[in-house]
Amino acid sequence: MYFFTRIAVVSISAILLSSPSNPQTVFKDAGAAQSDIADTVNAFREALGPENGGAPANGDPDGLREIDWDDIPNTVADPNPIPGDFFNSNENPTALGIEFEATGTTDSFFVSANPNTGIETSFGFPTNLVPFSDFRMFTPGNGNTFDINFFNPADQTELALSAGIGFVFLDVEFVDQTQVTLFNREGKEIFSDFAEVTESAGFSFLGALFETPQISSASITLGSAFFTANNVAFTSLIEPVGDAVVVDNVIFGEPIPISAVPLPGGFWMLLAGLAIGVNLRKRAL
Repeated sequence: MYFFTRIAVVSISAILLSSPSNPQTVFKDAGAAQSDIADTVNAFREALGPENGGAPANGDPDGLREIDWDDIPNTVADPNPIPGDFFNSNENPTALGIEFEATGTTDSFFVSANPNTGIETSFGFPTNLVPFSDFRMFTPGNGNTFDINFFNPADQTELALSAGIGFVFLDVEFVDQTQVTLFNREGKEIFSDFAEVTESAGFSFLGALFETPQISSASITLGSAFFTANNVAFTSLIEPVGDAVVVDNVIFGEPIPISAVPLPGGFWMLLAGLAIGVNLRKRAL
């Protein structure tokens, strides 16, 4: 009797743990001009919902938040680094509930300069790196990888989940190098894909949308080169020359406090199955 009960519990666990995540909708596009990807970017925005702005109070749970980098002050733009938690503040318009975390060799983050500031625009490559929304763009410094983590916009220490996130990438010229990987609250990978390639100075968009808030974090790899600290030259990771990719617009679903998002139904069924198994075992003994 004990042997039979144990097998039953293991079977229930295996079935529930292997259940797939809610299906996601993938938004991918690439082209030589902003207009080539604009419809896809707008479709992603529409799917997420209305713009919720940058105030700390949570807006429409089906809405979106967006970073276009263009309105940040010069004090946190090239040649000055921007803090990774700049958009996880308690003040409008930077209370967006998102943080950027350095990974690999990355040790800093930079946003490009606006014209007429005396600093070169587009990190010194204005003919290769053309902004999707004028004028600023984003890159990690001294590395080509970083993570993103979500927080409650109204409580900057409380972890949150988002239903979707999408990125406008600039100058993706090498296939299968610029990648987005998404993780759920348990740290399990729930999505991974590469951005589509474009010609030099082109535009690429990659986004994923889930039926419910599931995304706790994201890992991003930008091409196969990275900008050095002075943001004028870049260092290739492959020979003879790598692909230096930067980010413009980051669009994501309203971060929902993780405590307000129910665990998947299968999780509670699993616990119930385990509890039944334990009771049956006790009775058998």
